[in-house]
Amino acid sequence: MGGVNCTALERTIVDIARVGARASALAMADHALSRQWTSARALLDEDSDLGSGRGSQQSKALLALASPLSANGGESFVRLLLHDAGFVPPRLQHRFDDADGLIGYVDFAWPDLGVVLEFDGRRKYSAAEFTAERNPEDIVWMEKRREDRLRALGLHVVRITWEDLGGTNPPVVSVVAAAGVTRRPQIGIDGAR
Repeated sequence: MGGVNCTALERTIVDIARVGARASALAMADHALSRQWTSARALLDEDSDLGSGRGSQQSKALLALASPLSANGGESFVRLLLHDAGFVPPRLQHRFDDADGLIGYVDFAWPDLGVVLEFDGRRKYSAAEFTAERNPEDIVWMEKRREDRLRALGLHVVRITWEDLGGTNPPVVSVVAAAGVTRRPQIGIDGAR
């Protein structure tokens, strides 16, 4: 690249997935998939080609979680925290409609549990790429109306921010549990539950 030797995208993602920060690796994989710069198959093949060396178990687990449906690195991080906490996987960018038509796509949904989780970063209220020349008050008002429509469907809407993702016991875990999202059954090494 420009006369500088560098690794291919797939190799870089797999290397980070093996020995780097897990959240960063998942965000990188999600972003590359969402931009269609690579495929899940290409990432898995690259990982397989590197064999079972250092970090191979971590990379296999992270690459299995990767999804083109994460809209940003924050959503990738939330998904990793939810997975690590043992919650059943949410549907990503799930569509909801009512009698008036499309309400919108939510970041995380457990439709059978009636729970929606929205991750809010500050940029969506101020960055031109998200505001479409609307002022923050209009954006908040539209968001409130959308949330009212979701609640009218009987959904429990939970909102989180970056502040809910930090620490040894991230608040997002207790908030999602309190909303009624169930945990995956724990299966032991011997296959027993």
